[in-house]
Amino acid sequence: MKYNIPLSTLKNKKKGLHSGTIGRQKVFSDEEEACFAQHLMKLADYGFPVDELDLWMVIKSYLDKQGRRVQGSLITCLELILRLVS
Repeated sequence: MKYNIPLSTLKNKKKGLHSGTIGRQKVFSDEEEACFAQHLMKLADYGFPVDELDLWMVIKSYLDKQGRRVQGSLITCLELILRLVS
């Protein structure tokens, strides 16, 4: 086994029994992600570039005001939004 994937996993995948989504649940809806990306681009258009720390603080503040808690770190959320903007 080159990639150390169990044979049972490969068999289940071939039979269509392994069709679940990969990774953890999304933190933001598609609309929220689009809104963050739109605001970041608008700020940049007005000459106010936002660095990663600024964005992290905005996202953290938004989640706190919503009363939402994210397990793990916000780095994954930050990377996603930065990918949307670029």
